[in-house]
Amino acid sequence: MKIKQLIQNNRTVQAIAGFETKKEKTDPRVWIVYILLAVVLFRKFGGLCIYGLRHRTKISPFVFPAFFTSDMKILMYLCFAALMCNAPFVDSHTPELLLRSGRKPWLRGCILYVLRVSLRFTAFLLGFSILMILPTISFSEVWGSTVYRMLGNLRIADGLDRFLLNILPVSNQFIQTANPLTAFIYTAYFMWLSFAFLGLLIYALNIVSKSKNAGLLTAGFLILMDPVIQNVADYGPSMRYLSWYSPVSWSSVSTQADISGPGYVTLTYVVCAYLFGIILFSAIILLFGRKMEIRVYGPR
Repeated sequence: MKIKQLIQNNRTVQAIAGFETKKEKTDPRVWIVYILLAVVLFRKFGGLCIYGLRHRTKISPFVFPAFFTSDMKILMYLCFAALMCNAPFVDSHTPELLLRSGRKPWLRGCILYVLRVSLRFTAFLLGFSILMILPTISFSEVWGSTVYRMLGNLRIADGLDRFLLNILPVSNQFIQTANPLTAFIYTAYFMWLSFAFLGLLIYALNIVSKSKNAGLLTAGFLILMDPVIQNVADYGPSMRYLSWYSPVSWSSVSTQADISGPGYVTLTYVVCAYLFGIILFSAIILLFGRKMEIRVYGPR
């Protein structure tokens, strides 16, 4: 009986997560976020493709980590926070869901929904960036001749080339140290963990504070803290320890000790910190969510 009950509970959790996902199709907020991201990625990575077509240069399909810098991260994480701004996902359908599923399966389903959104958001960013450079992709030149020309500032004399490429700062140290495929895999994993961390943080704080402002304000602070910490860290190794307190900074492979030197966060620290945060926020959601007062705000 316990096994059957576990299977039924798992199906209920999956169904709730799927139901929350279906509601995104009619939510204009979600469409606006993904359209905005598509425009930004086209502007950023489309220039690499146009430059490659003009000068017959090639680029690795796994080039995203080289350009995953603070200016891009601010917009991407703010967009993700916008997707999570309606946590704890209470609307006119919630009372019926609670009656049919129970409080615990509903909370678990919403947690699973956040994990799925984080994974889907990560896949969209990485997949669309590859799509933008698809005509000039090459697997035989490591990072690709387009990136190496950017580092050497070769044949980037005319205004169009500067417009296409100067919007993407490239770290010479990162290109020389990191392997594209390895950096891409680590970046994908860290991005998913960071989005899940941020989404569950918003969810947990909104439940604890009984408002929809605490989570968003905290997430906004962490997001905007990233460029500040990165600029301060440039002053020397003694200031790099600040990156250990910035969850958004951890998602970049270029800000880890193996790439940028001592003082920055380590791979083990990043994985453990993200997983600890995800487990902690999930526990808070399950604990405080059991006694949460359900207030219906109307359709999403």
